[in-house]
Amino acid sequence: MEFMQGARLSRGRSKPSVGLPELLDSMAARDGWTRRDASEQILTLAYFNSAQLVEAGIHHVFIKMLNDQDDYVRDVGIDGIKCLAYEQCEAVIEAGAVKVLLGLLDDEKPWVRMLAASALRIIAKKGGAPVIVGAGALPTIVGLLDDPDPDVRRAAPGLIDSVAEHDTPAVVRAGGVRALCGLLEREEPCGGAFSALTTIAERDASALEGMGAVGLALPFLGFRDLRGGVISLLTVMARTEPVSLVEGGALGPVLGLLDDGDSIVRGRAARTLGHIAEIHGSAVIDQDAVPALVALLEDRDAPVREAALHTLMELREWDHAVLDQYSMELAAHSHLDLLAGYRGAYDRQESQEGQSTSGGHSLRFRGELLK
Repeated sequence: MEFMQGARLSRGRSKPSVGLPELLDSMAARDGWTRRDASEQILTLAYFNSAQLVEAGIHHVFIKMLNDQDDYVRDVGIDGIKCLAYEQCEAVIEAGAVKVLLGLLDDEKPWVRMLAASALRIIAKKGGAPVIVGAGALPTIVGLLDDPDPDVRRAAPGLIDSVAEHDTPAVVRAGGVRALCGLLEREEPCGGAFSALTTIAERDASALEGMGAVGLALPFLGFRDLRGGVISLLTVMARTEPVSLVEGGALGPVLGLLDDGDSIVRGRAARTLGHIAEIHGSAVIDQDAVPALVALLEDRDAPVREAALHTLMELREWDHAVLDQYSMELAAHSHLDLLAGYRGAYDRQESQEGQSTSGGHSLRFRGELLK
């Protein structure tokens, strides 16, 4: 594995000095070093002009590389498939790449399994998910979450995520949710697992019921690079299953994220509390969340301010006097008119969840706020 990683780092991107026909001839050489050099130059050509090379059948060459005796050539072949899949995915699929890559998921070498999963992830995301599902490959893919190699286990959730975007029911039937939760239960930090679970929860709220996902996710809030993925999952779950967050002990940890250094995390934390407040406002009030939410009304990021405002208004429905002691502060910060004019016009279409800095949904919200 270390050899392969070093090899990938050594690749350049200058145009080859010879043409494709000569390089294809070199791929037939017995000498492994000759095939390595030729495969590398073919890959470089693919980066420069993938469409023209697909017309010349280069995707078939990359597929053939996947079964080369030389590991370096196999690695280049997988990179070539990934390169072409971004813009020429249909041609790659029609050439039979999916079948070959699925076969590599059982390869004896961990790095091959890992790279095959990453290539299939791109193909699934670019429209190849039905082919993968149709091949009956999901049990094998889900099984990668229990692979003995940690790199393979970390690569598998991304593939599952891409398939779930197109066919969540198939992933659920294959045991994908249980296996992803099992990965978290083993306390393996993997951002892809949270992304996959979020994708599934967005499309099938019932899929996570009884899995204990909230309790499994909360410990990972301590990982700064995973925090955004964790709170995204909790936000989606709060929208449909707020009880699970209350019973799972998420209120305190989520409240602690309101002063996080990442504005996306702050905004999602405020929004999560807002969803919970719609059903269990008293539980949020009991956590003494109001002062922190009021402070967010002066946040530098507009979506954070408006998520906090929405949550405060939800809390006000539970206890009208809950904001009375903050009337002076609110007036001083010019928010009193917003509070008085609130009509519950909060944009609940959260498809742009990851674009919190764009303010797109905030502008729509603001336009209706004072009606």
